[in-house]
Amino acid sequence: MVLTCIGTLGAILLLRGPTPSAPPTISWLGFPSVIDSLSCLDADRCVVVGAEGVDSGGGPPVAFVTTDGGTTWNLSDLPKSLGDATMTAVSCPTTTECLGLDSRGVLLVSSDGGLRWQVQAKRVQGLDTAISAIHSVQCLSPERCLALTGAGALRLTTDAGARWRTVALPTPGFIKFDTGLTEFDCPTASECVSVGSGETPNGGTELTLFSSFDGGGTWQAFHLTTDLLGFPAPAVTCPTAEYCMVVAYKGDLANLVLVASSLAFDGTAWSMGSPSASSRY
Repeated sequence: MVLTCIGTLGAILLLRGPTPSAPPTISWLGFPSVIDSLSCLDADRCVVVGAEGVDSGGGPPVAFVTTDGGTTWNLSDLPKSLGDATMTAVSCPTTTECLGLDSRGVLLVSSDGGLRWQVQAKRVQGLDTAISAIHSVQCLSPERCLALTGAGALRLTTDAGARWRTVALPTPGFIKFDTGLTEFDCPTASECVSVGSGETPNGGTELTLFSSFDGGGTWQAFHLTTDLLGFPAPAVTCPTAEYCMVVAYKGDLANLVLVASSLAFDGTAWSMGSPSASSRY
């Protein structure tokens, strides 16, 4: 049996009925109105988490797994104790092991690639458990993961999520007003890039860029002067350790333009390519 589900962003999900080999049997007739996080180990296997959006708290949470590049999806089995929370972050460092966080800071783990989940900790040491506190998470190995809070702070665990500590970032020195980090990406198990934005003393905009070469334990700040970021919400993705793409909005709230630019690392410093802007919308 195949059910076609349409998400709020117009994405079509094909939900394949359970087969005896792997997926759990779950009764569910809704669709995800909120998609919060995506983790793809390769081109075929991905896990999506979010919420149905029907409860007062936005939940109940939902998770899906695809093993064929998104053609078909299986609904995951989540603990009933999560209630009306939403799943806000997921990362799968291997084909079997996944780590997830819900909007109350509950830590969940899966040992079958995201099909079945169990609560590992209801109160995670070192993580802010406020609603929607965790913006994203990325695991560099089953034990080592980085999490970004909604306030723009980085947290690091080296024991599979049992304990987390705040990662200290160097003060760039050229920023008058820092908005905090808005995204990070780790293309390898040791190399990571994080970005934010800030205002310079003369009213301009700086791209706050940090690099880590030890799996997120320590970071270096880089100075990139640009008029790319008129709105403090940059996102970054890094296919390799030497090449990234950063995307942000420019303009006022009534007339925003989506702008993208490449970032290149030569082993010593980062440089920014010429920005390209989309049409206004």
